[in-house]
Amino acid sequence: MFFALYLPSEKQQLLSVEDYGDTMAAVQGLLKKHDAFETDFAAHRDRCTDICRAGEKLIADGNHHSDSIAQRCQQLQVSICLLSVSEPC
Repeated sequence: MFFALYLPSEKQQLLSVEDYGDTMAAVQGLLKKHDAFETDFAAHRDRCTDICRAGEKLIADGNHHSDSIAQRCQQLQVSICLLSVSEPC
């Protein structure tokens, strides 16, 4: 879910590329792309955490869509975890 909502196709492709650069300029370009992705992801991760908290509140309040909300929150948390290399899951 997170991948589909947050990651446009070009960012998904960036994550799956196994090109490590064959010149210093290529490596520097890839590092810039990686830094930009990390910055963008950090901003979205905070928003996703807020969304999960709101979902948990809806579940606690007995929302009639609690099962669906819980499933989506879990999918979102797993996706965040997979992308968070700096924090353990």
